[in-house]
Amino acid sequence: MPQFGGGGEASRAELEAERRRQEENAAEISSRVRENQLLSEVNAKTALQNHMLEVEVKGLETQLEAARKYQEENAVIFDRLNSVLNSTSWKLIAPLRKLLDSERAR
Repeated sequence: MPQFGGGGEASRAELEAERRRQEENAAEISSRVRENQLLSEVNAKTALQNHMLEVEVKGLETQLEAARKYQEENAVIFDRLNSVLNSTSWKLIAPLRKLLDSERAR
């Protein structure tokens, strides 16, 4: 324990003041430890949320890749359909299709 005063034993008031300072330091340390614990909990929750978001992003990237593939396939099918609809043979048999449609409607 530190020596206070002129050279002898510390006075009772000086000892009491030192005890209060130590208690304040202990309370400050305890407060900081609790704050550190809370920050650690927040950090753990944030890490979990980050992981969950990363998993979600990977899932969305997979869906996007599939959507792009379907879009490309649809473009090919659409081009094929347009080729058929614009073909000479399709145009030549248009009257026959109309006749068949009217017969089916009866």
